[in-house]
Amino acid sequence: MRDEICQSELAIDTKRIAEVDAAEHKPPLSHHGMLIAARAVEGACVLALQFERTARMQLLAMAAGKIQPIPPELGHEAHDWILTPKRSQVGFSNYARRALRTHADVLS
Repeated sequence: MRDEICQSELAIDTKRIAEVDAAEHKPPLSHHGMLIAARAVEGACVLALQFERTARMQLLAMAAGKIQPIPPELGHEAHDWILTPKRSQVGFSNYARRALRTHADVLS
């Protein structure tokens, strides 16, 4: 019986994940850790790496003192620039080259 409930819950969560609007990057799940939605794998990869970098920067900034807010228009400009398809492709290519230098055997 418990397996059936788990499978049912998984089916519901899977359906909800499938309904994520990749343009808004707002998955309908909470307390599930990081979930990235993008139009392409490259964009999702770059967003995930950017999220990790941002979290690290946030912790460093919090340790340094009071965080100063920025004007909302600057935040929107950064958001729009980070999410351009060309930037995602170039960023992904850069990450892939760096990973292949360290793990060249992955393609064999």
